[in-house]
Amino acid sequence: MDASIRLIYRSKYGIGDIRGNIQGEIIPPSDVNSNSILDVYDNFVSGYAQVNISVARTWSKG
Repeated sequence: MDASIRLIYRSKYGIGDIRGNIQGEIIPPSDVNSNSILDVYDNFVSGYAQVNISVARTWSKG
């Protein structure tokens, strides 16, 4: 029997110079004050954690 747990953490991040539509959604750039630096006044995507759990077992014949 095998088991594993994997945790992936992605901290907050900003969206760069994306213009226009992406899959039907309008994505504004994060740099609100147009100073080319992501600072506390800009918009960020929230951080998130992803947990992957897997379990495997080999069944013998008989």
